[in-house]
Amino acid sequence: MHSVRVRGIYSTALSYILSEMGFRIVQPSDTIRERLGLEYLKESPEVDIVDTDGHNGIRVKGLENGVEKIQDTLRDVLYPSIFRRYPLYMNGIYKGVVKEIDYSKRAN
Repeated sequence: MHSVRVRGIYSTALSYILSEMGFRIVQPSDTIRERLGLEYLKESPEVDIVDTDGHNGIRVKGLENGVEKIQDTLRDVLYPSIFRRYPLYMNGIYKGVVKEIDYSKRAN
């Protein structure tokens, strides 16, 4: 199953749900390890789960098939929940092409 790193205010509940559903929780905090009896797995996560800026939801980022599997799992367990899929990667850097430069608006 996919490796997941969970951070934020929902980390205990999400770590519990995902570990019960067969996901490997990697790099768990000391608190999560104590609460859930998890061992510390140092491997890199395939998927990261973090709070949204307003702490009113979560962001799931990582390998597409891992993100989809987590989304399906959480949709089944946490019904009804709202899921929003972004067409581009969050925090991504994208390549662009300069087509024209307007030197009249140049900063001095």
